[in-house]
Amino acid sequence: MSLSLGHSFKTSDLLQRALTHPSARTGAGPGGDNQQLEFLGDAVLQAALSDLLMEQFPKSPEGDLTAMRASLANRHTLAQLGEELGLAARLKVGADASRDKIHESPGALADAWEAVLGAIFLDAGYDPARTWVKKAYGKKLAEAEKLADQSNPKGQLQE
Repeated sequence: MSLSLGHSFKTSDLLQRALTHPSARTGAGPGGDNQQLEFLGDAVLQAALSDLLMEQFPKSPEGDLTAMRASLANRHTLAQLGEELGLAARLKVGADASRDKIHESPGALADAWEAVLGAIFLDAGYDPARTWVKKAYGKKLAEAEKLADQSNPKGQLQE
């Protein structure tokens, strides 16, 4: 199974786990759903965005880079990325969650997107994960300064 951004999984059960919402988990104990992969994906995303932003904006101070990264790694943006990938249709959820359309919620989409990133990292390493982030974000990376300003009106007033 592969996703539309060009990563083909060597270990397909990683992708299946990334696309399994906690409501669909069977059995006791951690590891049967996407929560741990989401945790890992969040860390990989922070590293990849930091790396990409430093490359895109080499003269920007640390505070500006932090604001840009925050504007790119928020739930809203991650949910959009999840929507663009069609994760709602692929996310495995429990019967009650399906009835409540949990798989379409911004939180579930954002978590699934980060879990897929975590799965790519485990499957292939940092460089393919970074490349996947770069492709997924596309123009959003180039517009990060503008996005950071829009998401921090208080900071703009203080300047």
